Amino acid sequence: MTRYSAILWRRDPRPGLLVLLFVLASLMFAALVAAVLLYHPFVAFDESLSASIRSLSTPRLDTVFIAVTHLGDFWTVAVATLVFSGALFLRRRRGEALLVALTVTMGAVLGTAFRALIERARPGLEYARIPLPDAYSLPSGHALASFLFFGIAFFVVALEAKRVSTRMWTLAGCAAIAGLIAFSRVYLGVHYFGDVLASWILGSAWLMLCVAVYFAFTAPEQSR
Repeated sequence: MTRYSAILWRRDPRPGLLVLLFVLASLMFAALVAAVLLYHPFVAFDESLSASIRSLSTPRLDTVFIAVTHLGDFWTVAVATLVFSGALFLRRRRGEALLVALTVTMGAVLGTAFRALIERARPGLEYARIPLPDAYSLPSGHALASFLFFGIAFFVVALEAKRVSTRMWTLAGCAAIAGLIAFSRVYLGVHYFGDVLASWILGSAWLMLCVAVYFAFTAPEQSR
């Protein structure tokens, strides 16, 4: 550790701790991918659990979750990210605006790259209750994008919120929406449970790395 790094660590240990958590989450993601590709008992469990979730189907739930899953569509998340980051920029919170934009957009690119590398096939067409996307299955793009957007949205709100209750309600709302979107992908038969779990682990890793960089760059300004 350099002298400058040591000074930054004493001023704000959060970046270093977040990097350690990033490494841990990255290892968890790698382990999950290895299990999906190489460990047949895990694949069987994943398929069985996914089938159990699909079996909950009712006409009313189908309607609800088809609506919910569209909240994680590319254009929905893209517009929400643009509006949120734009609003932050207009409020002269340019660091947070850049953080939101890069976290969501680069995270989505990362997910696309991993899907191309891992090449896990989606569940069969006979299970899908919506048109089956052409892309590979792991990680789920909807689950990843929504996790990143609502995760970074909570972080930005928590930075400014003075009341603990505001942070808790924001966390509950963001987690609920992201969780329902992820669940909808399995329920509607276009992903396995392992796909959305991988998305959340990968999203956690990327989110922690982005926030670590944010803290590292803003710590010198905050200490003045």
